[in-house]
Parts: sequence; C-alpha cells; structure tokens
Amino acid sequence: MITLSKLDENHIAAAALLSQEARWPHRESDWTFLLAQGQGIGVFDGASLVGTTMWWPQGERHATLGMVLVKRSHQRKGLGSKMMRAALEAMPQNHILLHATQEGVSLYKNMGFRDVGRIAQCQGVPTTLPDVPSGFEIKPAGEEDWPIILAMDYAARGWNRSELLRALAKCGGVYCAFDQDNLVGYAITRPFGLGAIIGPIVSADLSVAKALISHLLNLEGPGFMRLDVFQSSELVEWLSGFGLVQVDQSAVMVRGEGSAMENHAHSLLVLASHALG
Repeated sequence: MITLSKLDENHIAAAALLSQEARWPHRESDWTFLLAQGQGIGVFDGASLVGTTMWWPQGERHATLGMVLVKRSHQRKGLGSKMMRAALEAMPQNHILLHATQEGVSLYKNMGFRDVGRIAQCQGVPTTLPDVPSGFEIKPAGEEDWPIILAMDYAARGWNRSELLRALAKCGGVYCAFDQDNLVGYAITRPFGLGAIIGPIVSADLSVAKALISHLLNLEGPGFMRLDVFQSSELVEWLSGFGLVQVDQSAVMVRGEGSAMENHAHSLLVLASHALG
C-alpha cells in the first residue's frame, strides 16, 4: 500500500540509501542537517521508504525545494508528482526555487515552475592549488562581521537566509574578504558528501570570489571539493584549471511571480548546495 507521511529522523538511514541508489553524494549526516533545517514528505510502500521530497523556508515568502527522489523500482508510477503536489500544498511560501535534473524538468514545468538558468556542478580533487591574490585580506568571520554578511546576502538573493547561514556556519567555516577595511565578499565551507563543499559565495565581483575560493582551496588542502556555480559565470572555466571540472548541470527553476533570484543572481556566484540554493 502506497502512503505519504512526514519525514523524520527515523527515516534518515533509508533516505541515504535512496540517494546512494541515485548516485547522489549525500551521507546520513548530510540528510540529518537538511532535515534539521527544513521539512519533508516521504512516500512509503508499506513500511519501506521509496521516495522523498523536502523544502526549506527562507523567510515568509520564499523557500527552496529539493531532494526529490524515487526508488528505481517505483519510478514511472506517478509518485514524484504525488509528492510534489503534497509538498506544494503544505508550503505557505509562494516564491519557490529548485534545481532540477534534466529528467525532472518536465515534471516541474507541469507543476508551474519555469526554467530561468543553469547551475554547473564543479568538483574533483585539485590537481594544483591556485595562488591567493594579494589584493584582498581573507580571514575568518567575526561576530562583528555578521550584520554585513547578512545584509550582503539579502541584497544578493533578496531572501532572508539568516537562519540558514548561521546553521551552515556551525558546520564549517565562514570567511570574509576585505578590501582595506571594507567587507566585499564572504564564503562558507563545510563537510559534504565525498569531501567538502564551498558555498554560498556572495561577492562584489569575480575577483573577490576567486580570492575567497583560492584561499579556501589552499586551506582545505588536496581533498575532494565541490562548488555549484552559475553556468554563466567564468568561474566554471577558471575552476577547471585547478582540476575542479564540470561533471553535471541542473536547471534553475522558479515558481511564483517576481522571484528575487532572477534579479540578484549577479552577486550570488556559488550556491550553498543544489537543495538549499
């Protein structure tokens, strides 16, 4: 019997198995973090979890949606549509963002989402480490920097992501770029999947973003790294020069009129993750 129910911590191990089957990198600890920040619906065949959908409120009007997974043996049975409808009915937010695999684009278009861009998934073990530019001072964020970080992020995304950014900071590190005494960009790095992920990155321009990435790649050392970068950014080609190559791309899709994301993406250069935006 197929049923839908709220996801909770008791479902994390089964959810991690679903993501492994789909060759997504999420570990149980990644699922634990995502569930702590948002909500989810699972589809069950009897007692077995066979599908998931999750969403993360970011202020009163905005949310991201993701982790839409259906077990291979249960695909093409309408379960994805059923979960999506249930999630959208449960979400009070009317501006919703998701990043879709090519297989999911048609489903989301049928749900009222429209395609507005592309995200490049860049990852790998750096073959070389970039030189850190000398034009900026990069240092860990202090508590006194947070009002500027949050204001900068709001200007870039147009959403109130303060709770999300604070939660990400607890998992890893927040670093700020200063031009003399002016804070001109920030980046967060944290453990994720096969190694670590850098993102989000919000900065005044590409030179600031490159300085932050260079600093963090040298700080993390020669381990596996991932960045989810706007396809239109020259960062994609620049990263490939250090062995962080594009391995996939996803469609940026929004539901609801006047999405702030479309107006401010120029300074949000790297996502926190596909799910969190």
